[in-house]
Amino acid sequence: MNRIEKVIITLLSILVSVSAVARNIDVNVQPANWWTQMNRNIITLTSSAEFDGKAYATINYPGVKILKTYSDKNNKFLFIDIEISEQVSAGTFPINFRDSRGNTGSFEFSIQSRSTYIQQALSSKDIIYQIVPDRFRNGDTKNDKISGYFEVNDRTNPMGIHGGDIAGITSSIDYISNLGFTCVDILPVFESNLMTMSYQKNGITDSYSIDKRLGETSEYLNLINLCHQKNLKVMKTMIFHQLGKYHPFSINPPSNSFFHNSEFKYESTHKVISTDPYSSEYDKKIAYGTWQELNMPVLNQSNESVQNLLIQNCIWWLETSQVDILKIDEINRNSPAFLKHLFEAVHSNFPNISIVSDHSPSDININFWQNIAIASGFTKEQIHITDYPIAESLSDAFSIFNENNQGLQAIYTTITEDYKYQYPYGNIVMADNHHLSRLFSDADKELNQAKMMLGYILTTRGIPSVFYGTEWLLDGLINKGKGFVRKDFPGGWSNDNKNGFTQTGFNIQEGEFYNYFLRLVNWRNKNSDLFTGDFVQFAPEDGTYAYYRKYNDKAAFIFINNTENPIRINNKKYSEILDQYKTGYDIVSESTFDDFTNLLIGAKSIIILHLKN
Repeated sequence: MNRIEKVIITLLSILVSVSAVARNIDVNVQPANWWTQMNRNIITLTSSAEFDGKAYATINYPGVKILKTYSDKNNKFLFIDIEISEQVSAGTFPINFRDSRGNTGSFEFSIQSRSTYIQQALSSKDIIYQIVPDRFRNGDTKNDKISGYFEVNDRTNPMGIHGGDIAGITSSIDYISNLGFTCVDILPVFESNLMTMSYQKNGITDSYSIDKRLGETSEYLNLINLCHQKNLKVMKTMIFHQLGKYHPFSINPPSNSFFHNSEFKYESTHKVISTDPYSSEYDKKIAYGTWQELNMPVLNQSNESVQNLLIQNCIWWLETSQVDILKIDEINRNSPAFLKHLFEAVHSNFPNISIVSDHSPSDININFWQNIAIASGFTKEQIHITDYPIAESLSDAFSIFNENNQGLQAIYTTITEDYKYQYPYGNIVMADNHHLSRLFSDADKELNQAKMMLGYILTTRGIPSVFYGTEWLLDGLINKGKGFVRKDFPGGWSNDNKNGFTQTGFNIQEGEFYNYFLRLVNWRNKNSDLFTGDFVQFAPEDGTYAYYRKYNDKAAFIFINNTENPIRINNKKYSEILDQYKTGYDIVSESTFDDFTNLLIGAKSIIILHLKN
């Protein structure tokens, strides 16, 4: 055997040896697709696999090119920055991977055509129904037990998983629509595989997946499509400030600056830092870096990679789901610089979408965020703020434990501060939601107080939002814990004694409030233009409060008597309004009046006069 033959045999042996150990590897890529005609045409793909050594990626598809590839500090992820040209055609192609050991793998990536759907604007004509998916209705018992999740169903635990799901919401769309709602606010549905409190779905462990205990992504998209068929707008909550403890990035942070340092765990957040133009860098770190919960590390939004990954994830969900409204959870925990980039990207790709800023109830600078959105191209009518000051003033306005005029004065004063807002008619007004005590509990479980509270949020300026189950007088105090206000909807489970969907099993008081609820909502919807028009209020006096709504030839006069005695309306005080009209139909009592000088309002009650010439 000559020297050349020996070399060949040696090389063949090496190749055989390498091929013997080389393997095919499974590669996961997120996101798994993008679209044609997107204004955001440079995206970062996150690839994860059991790479052995340094990994490489190649793409061979017209209109798509790799700008760079890079690994994280622990070689757990391969990031691929790709550019998608305006001329790219929809199609599917492989991304091929190879590591330094010769192991190979591929992933089928797709470029899809953009949807032609145009988002429907949220307006003061709307009425919102807010749903916690896990607590609304168990429509599919097959997803009650899914392997791989830490928490299993336990309805006896207020903080646990109860089993409500997307199928439950889907099967209830007719109920929601027939109640008169025009928009559904579906709280987070992301995969949130945590050991505790995972029903909230705000500790994300997979940013591109629905929690399988709620259902599949296809079910979620079908639900949104069904809502649109029923003329229901859909609101989607996104979470940008934190991830769950078991998100792959939380387990293996891509860089040392990906999350905020753990030294800021569990401290109370400085609420005003985000809006303080003079704040120190130290205070900013505390404000944005605080871990409010043990299992939810906080993202460092000043990290450019973090910003890009968050923004493209948001755009991916908006295009995938075709929702009408983007709600930002706890917006006060996001940095203004990040929000500016986010709003610019969202507006560039979805110019018709509405934005809702859902902040902490104790945040005192709730109007700050609208200015960032306006500077990013949104109109004031597209920006909506959750109006916690209204909710706070309303929570004990009619309480028997307060002086009659005191609570009314708080409501009146809150409205007088509308100069803070760019467009107060777009504010989200509510008596309760997932952060607040239930309406019925704030009403001291007094039916008349509950009726006044509901009547107020359905007729004041802004867009009313109702927490699921409020129509059936669900109760609960937030100081006992969030799980105590996020109760299971009655009838959402097969063994429930009461059933809101069939209106069975309720007592006389609950049935009376439900019928009152239906009457007011249906009237509001028939006269929805009225709530886009003028709002005029009269300062509270002697335990009474009145205000007026008008749009073209439609008008309503609302009068609240917060005393323990019947009161006759002072026609002289309200003559500027009532002298214009001949008759009024009270939506509450279903009575007609043609003499406004003799209007007697019952104790602890509200009248809603639909005025006619």
